[in-house]
Amino acid sequence: MTTPFSAGLQAVGYLHQIRHALYALLLESNPGAAVVIEGLDDIEVRDAQGPVRLDQLKHHIKDRAKLTDASTDLWKTLRIWATQMRGGSWDPSIIKLQFITTTEAAPETAAWHLKNQEEGNRDPARARDLLLQAIAASRTNDKAILAAFTAFQALLEREQLNLLRAVTIFDGAPTILDLPALIKQRIQWAAPPSGALLDQLFEALEGWWFACAVEHLMKSSQEPLDFMMLRTKLWSITRQLGEDNLPITHADAIPDNAVDLESDGRTFVRQLRCLDVSTDRIKQAILDYYRASEQRASWVRQDLLVNDEVLAYERR
Repeated sequence: MTTPFSAGLQAVGYLHQIRHALYALLLESNPGAAVVIEGLDDIEVRDAQGPVRLDQLKHHIKDRAKLTDASTDLWKTLRIWATQMRGGSWDPSIIKLQFITTTEAAPETAAWHLKNQEEGNRDPARARDLLLQAIAASRTNDKAILAAFTAFQALLEREQLNLLRAVTIFDGAPTILDLPALIKQRIQWAAPPSGALLDQLFEALEGWWFACAVEHLMKSSQEPLDFMMLRTKLWSITRQLGEDNLPITHADAIPDNAVDLESDGRTFVRQLRCLDVSTDRIKQAILDYYRASEQRASWVRQDLLVNDEVLAYERR
């Protein structure tokens, strides 16, 4: 059942932002790198001296229309950057601006001329001309778009060019569902050689990262999430997943069928009855036995057991 008041897509956008921040930090080779979520932009990448890159994210699932010179996404972003630049928030000769969108830039548009140098079509001057033409041809009454036009036109010609030279458009970007595979590519060398635990490594790392991101946002993004913190946590999780420390994933497992003391004829249950152990303790023993059996079966399915680890586990 759906409702016209649902904020589902907006929530997906926020989750994508947090997941992208993890991926962005994993892509950094500088050990002094850090990210800020909702700082100067959606994602702000810093080094020891301060911000070096601003990422503006536009995530679309249902509406995948082409990115044109009149696109709302593009103009709202240009308004933010033009306003910040004019206010001296950053130097366009130093800062890198990345517009990362899941939509595609239509050929011969301003966005198309601001794509990667590898595309061979990068031309900030041509992009500026197209943007000014879009302003002149627009008949919109949208106050947000009109404000974006005003912010861009308030810049001098050289400022407009400096701004656009700092901008790189990344279209057709990965969606929130695509990012896990990309993150796993970055962390695969931290997983045990068999590769069987890569999914668990990713899940543990992302769970920790989301918790850190929530705390980071609750503190108004004052403290960056840094690369060394991420690397330390990744190493800690890897050690827990090592061959000498098997992962415990069924500590709270509950059997599908209710525990029935009267019909349970297993030897250890009958022995506990003979010792006149309380009903609660017998139930707990049954649960412990179930969880241990399920855990061992899980390790076997994942091919994690080597040498005499099963015997060592059963003795424990």
